[in-house]
Amino acid sequence: WLLFLDADDVLAERALERFLSVTHNTVPDVILAGYSRFTSSINAPQSVQLPVSSLIPKALFSAVAPQCAWLHRRDSFLANGGFPTDIRYGEDWEFGAQLALSGPEVATVPEVLAYYRRHPGGQSQITDTNPQKYREFATVAARICARVAETPEVCQRYAEGVVRMAFVHADN
Repeated sequence: WLLFLDADDVLAERALERFLSVTHNTVPDVILAGYSRFTSSINAPQSVQLPVSSLIPKALFSAVAPQCAWLHRRDSFLANGGFPTDIRYGEDWEFGAQLALSGPEVATVPEVLAYYRRHPGGQSQITDTNPQKYREFATVAARICARVAETPEVCQRYAEGVVRMAFVHADN
């Protein structure tokens, strides 16, 4: 199992035990848990999000959740290519889309197990002051668009939205 945790993020007490509690009857490719975004204290959340049970369509358009709320089965993570190493921004979004398009078995833990810290000047908050972020998001959007085109059932349903999203990122 793999769980990616930034040094400033926090896991709930006994989080790994609760993640793995859903593996008694099945061994999913990924387990998603709820998460809370916070700035200074996990007791003062900015938002709380429970996990989605299906990665499509959300993973095609944005990162589903911070990686601290995902527990990946190692062999599935590696079989889906892991995080791209040629970009600094959007690598979690690209991996989530790749995983979603592979048709993974997803399990969920409907409680907050991860606390994702947001810094006002942090990378996830940087907007138009960093053109490199937009160039890399455009790269990710184009790659996702190409993968959707190779997946007929997903292409038929979501291609228009994915292409529109790719153009939006390309324009920035």
